[in-house]
Amino acid sequence: MNIARLTYMGALVLACTTFTVQAQFGTYKDEEVSAGGATTTRSALYSGCKKKLWKDDLEPKEREQCLKVLDARARETVSGGGFTTLKADLEDECLRMSMTTEEVASCFKVQAALLPPLDTTRREEFGESYDPEKYLDCRMKNKPGLDDCNLYRLRRKPHPEYWPEPKLPRPVIPDGDKKVYRSGMSSEEYFKALCEAEAGEFIYKTVEDVEAVYQIRPREEPKGREGQDRYVLEAPYFFEGHTERAESYFHGPRPTQYPIFEKPNLGKNGELKSPPFLRYEGFGIKSPYGFTIERSQPPRETAELQSRYAFYWYGIKREMDRQLGVAGGDLVVVDLETNEVLALKRGFALAVTKNWGKSYSPTGISWNVGGVCPGTGKPPYPYMPVPYSDTTFVNRVLKPKNQHAKEN
Repeated sequence: MNIARLTYMGALVLACTTFTVQAQFGTYKDEEVSAGGATTTRSALYSGCKKKLWKDDLEPKEREQCLKVLDARARETVSGGGFTTLKADLEDECLRMSMTTEEVASCFKVQAALLPPLDTTRREEFGESYDPEKYLDCRMKNKPGLDDCNLYRLRRKPHPEYWPEPKLPRPVIPDGDKKVYRSGMSSEEYFKALCEAEAGEFIYKTVEDVEAVYQIRPREEPKGREGQDRYVLEAPYFFEGHTERAESYFHGPRPTQYPIFEKPNLGKNGELKSPPFLRYEGFGIKSPYGFTIERSQPPRETAELQSRYAFYWYGIKREMDRQLGVAGGDLVVVDLETNEVLALKRGFALAVTKNWGKSYSPTGISWNVGGVCPGTGKPPYPYMPVPYSDTTFVNRVLKPKNQHAKEN
């Protein structure tokens, strides 16, 4: 029995566990929307400028801002391929319920026209099936909400690093042995060979009583068909959502969490805002119904970091890796004052490369039900993912000084 099938049930358990944690500890992010020189939230727009998140009525000034955005969005247009659509419809993926058939068609035609051509010199930055013409053809022939069409427009997300001192040299990371591949290797053979040669957790130094930690490179959790493409994910080993919702895992009252968590203050399109950092400090939010929700308090913007220590991730490239459904990545813990690498976790993921049914993965690729290393390391599923292993790794290096936990 192959690794993928051995770890399939384990991956399903992990997915259910992750969903439960998200529901209990996740923080809902009400996305900001700007237009016409005004700013509001998406929940306010959806309510027709009557309500904001949960059930509160908009204040008069908030309603005024919302109406300005609503009016501007109704007039801003985008053109491409000889067609024009509303910018708001384009941002909503051409799926606004009140759109006519003609408006939907024009919107998708503009969307397809704005897609860049495939750059063969940067092949891994585009999905395996990337083709703007096929994307438009799929949209014209199918229902607007069909997710399979998105396979033809998938691209790798950039995920920039945000160092507090951008001009300082970056830490030097050992690159490992790139000569593991041998001609004729199967996917599983290559995966196991890389695991044996390079994978592991390498802790060079630990730090006690760490109060604050900074996330250098935030990452969006894979969405839609991204987890079913050979190239789009830079580091499929970090498939868990911890790097996107890091504040939910690293900040809180538990002994494994930090009193303060910091990350870049990013706008909707990934641009760094001013002040450049967000700080999560404090825990517990009063709900509209009178009880306290066990959730991080809203972050505050700050120009200076309190964190001395930080972590970041990136993908690594090995010969014939993606062709064989294998991909690697590093998670690095650093001292921002000395530029010292405190620890390195290097891992590899093996994708399912057989078609498990079109309803599950139309590409025949899936990164979340294959195998990973480091995994459990124990039979019968040595390559099954260990839940929260990335968070645990950072904890072993930067041991939290959690004042809330000690007081209790």
